[in-house]
Amino acid sequence: MRNPIGARGASRPQDVGERGEAGHLSRVWREEAESLHPRWRLACALTATIPPGTGLRLRPRVYRLAGVRVGAGTVIAGRVRLSGAGRPAERLHIGPNCFINDQVWFNLGGDVTIQEGVSIGMECLVLTETHELAGPTARAGSAVTESVVIERGAWLGARVTLLPGVTVGSGSVVAAGSVVPASLPPNVLAAGVPARVIRSLPG
Repeated sequence: MRNPIGARGASRPQDVGERGEAGHLSRVWREEAESLHPRWRLACALTATIPPGTGLRLRPRVYRLAGVRVGAGTVIAGRVRLSGAGRPAERLHIGPNCFINDQVWFNLGGDVTIQEGVSIGMECLVLTETHELAGPTARAGSAVTESVVIERGAWLGARVTLLPGVTVGSGSVVAAGSVVPASLPPNVLAAGVPARVIRSLPG
């Protein structure tokens, strides 16, 4: 004899499919929601009405509330953009007495450490994520993350790009518009695409 309770309690194939789809949707939603960065977005909303060049001491205070480590005496002259999975704000470490200009973008798959007294010009781009070179059908292979360090007293001119894994040595200057694919030693002037050391600077 058939078990009527078991028959009634059995799941229909479409029920299983619906539950599987709902579970998948829930998982995708959680993963995507992580990239919304609500604390950081709130910080951006609070500072959005402040014109560039003003509120230099206010922005660091607001960004600290979003999880960014900002040292004493650091000023931020305009909007800062962050990207990266999870909690990217917590991977940005800005030391004391730094100057960050308007529209600087930090890609924070890995840590970015900015030491004391660093100056960063407008529209600079700091990258920590790239891809391995793969086969011809899809050249952008597996994702790779490497941290970036800008050492004490360095100065990045406007629109400088730092690629993943780079360290800019203490006291070095990178000329505007340069792309830095490899680390630079302390106390040099570098320029170009790719950036090359032009000359040494007094230590």
